[in-house]
Amino acid sequence: MTPERALLEVPRLQCEFTEDSQHLGERTRKFHQRDLPSAHRFGQNLEFVERYGLYLPLNYRSTVDLADECYRIKRTQHRVQKERWLAGSSAVRRRVDMIVDECVAIELKYMIHKKGAGERDRVHEQIIDYARVWQSSGPVLLFLAGTPRGHATRFGEIAQDWNARLSGDRAPIVVVVDK
Repeated sequence: MTPERALLEVPRLQCEFTEDSQHLGERTRKFHQRDLPSAHRFGQNLEFVERYGLYLPLNYRSTVDLADECYRIKRTQHRVQKERWLAGSSAVRRRVDMIVDECVAIELKYMIHKKGAGERDRVHEQIIDYARVWQSSGPVLLFLAGTPRGHATRFGEIAQDWNARLSGDRAPIVVVVDK
């Protein structure tokens, strides 16, 4: 898709972000009614916005700001837990960096492009395990801070492969890069 064609998608994206934020917003969290199809579509739309830099036409400074707005993380009081262990039905047990309102699992990595191949492989395994363990609770967000977009491509491909086979028993993966 060309950047010009991507710009034509802005009205659709605005409509879908508004609709999805109603499904994923504060009111529904109280009843644990997180809509997995909406979370998946939200993640795919965020990846699209990031890929084509559409956060500016959508009136945001970054994709991260757009995600914050849709999840209302900055504007309301949310329960945030740091470094929480996730345990699944199997022997898999992982410690995720943050959990927001028992809905969004967030893993933060800084300058992953300067780390070795072993660390990058470990991150790959981590986010897949998180998505398996987290199941339909909500999306798993991988924030790659200080990492150039070109070095994050591998993680975007992993997320796309995973998200293409989503069912009700696994969480969608969203990769966000700040550069």
